[in-house]
Amino acid sequence: MKKVLYLDFEGSHAKGIREIGYLITEEKNIKFAEEKTDDEAVKCLAKLQTIEFEYIVSHNSFVEKNLIKKYFPYKLSQGAKGLHKQMWVDSLHVYRTLYPNLEKYDLKYLVNTFINYDSLDAITKSRCQKKAATFHHSLFDAICVYLLIKRLSSKINLHHFLR
Repeated sequence: MKKVLYLDFEGSHAKGIREIGYLITEEKNIKFAEEKTDDEAVKCLAKLQTIEFEYIVSHNSFVEKNLIKKYFPYKLSQGAKGLHKQMWVDSLHVYRTLYPNLEKYDLKYLVNTFINYDSLDAITKSRCQKKAATFHHSLFDAICVYLLIKRLSSKINLHHFLR
């Protein structure tokens, strides 16, 4: 089965990871979702480094990649000798490419433009704590990215956006 990781961090390169939220999907369905904070977030990231994914999806993946590199500058491949390079899909890049005339491309704007709030609410009610079911909470943001990409996945070949 094709596993995809949807990943979001809250924090900064200078201050480190404050919170990690992620979803693991198989065949486009959520199989696991979790949010961790502080030291648990870094441990969680270490655990995720051991799993092979078809690709990782984030919004503005540059930020997530830099935080991962800060904590884990290299990842050894399980099956081959040498370094393993994980492929990424950046939802920011996807939407900028497909919709070049939008006013903005921040996550909130894209969700407000393209996602039905009933769909978002149905997932977040069962996955997020009530106070964390808003933007800039890592699991909520990861769910938003998942819905944005799921919306397109039956219409386009996401492999064209792998980096």
